Amino acid sequence: MVKVKKDVKSKGAVVGTIEYDEPANVAEATKMFGEPIVMELIKYALAVKEANKARSKLTGGGLPKDVQKALRADPKLLEQVMKEIEKRKGQQK
Repeated sequence: MVKVKKDVKSKGAVVGTIEYDEPANVAEATKMFGEPIVMELIKYALAVKEANKARSKLTGGGLPKDVQKALRADPKLLEQVMKEIEKRKGQQK
């Protein structure tokens, strides 16, 4: 087992800290939770990974969260970016 400390956040602010034991490997996790639960978690993780891969491929990947946050914080910047995109689209034709 490994001792883990994590911050508890609310609306982005740290409001506390929790500490708990985490399995150090798959064998410990299987002993702690049982094989059926560990297998369900593995299946879930694989499904999420494949869905994220497909979503990224279908949507072109999207913008990183930091970029999205910056654009929402400054609407004029978003307007400038959109104008630049339209300008470049026009140049490609």
